[in-house]
Amino acid sequence: MREENESRTEYYHDEGSMTVYAVPSHPNVIEKRYGWEVQVVWDVTKADNFIDPRTGRLKFPCSVLVKDFYDNCKDTEDRAVQWFKLQNYPPGRRIDVAEYAKLKQVYDKRRRPSGSNQSSSGARGNPLGV
Repeated sequence: MREENESRTEYYHDEGSMTVYAVPSHPNVIEKRYGWEVQVVWDVTKADNFIDPRTGRLKFPCSVLVKDFYDNCKDTEDRAVQWFKLQNYPPGRRIDVAEYAKLKQVYDKRRRPSGSNQSSSGARGNPLGV
């Protein structure tokens, strides 16, 4: 059962920032002397991302490592994962893979060209597009 959960992915959509996330359903968990280290990598697609002409890189990362430490060594790994998800999973509502794929395609197309001052979200000056 654990292997099946580890291979699945959850998808989230934050409409306010026009961002979609793909996140493994089960984060990596490492047992430490005084608790549990829990970490997961988010795949992030933002509609207002662009290549910064100064650096030649995307302004916002497409992959984000999120980690935290659950400092109760007497609790189980499952409890540490439950706590981590409540504290650290993406904002927005959960969506299915079909909606994620559609939104990802739309947001990739809306991505601004390199160094453009025009934001397809219409929210100038706000890097989150809110």
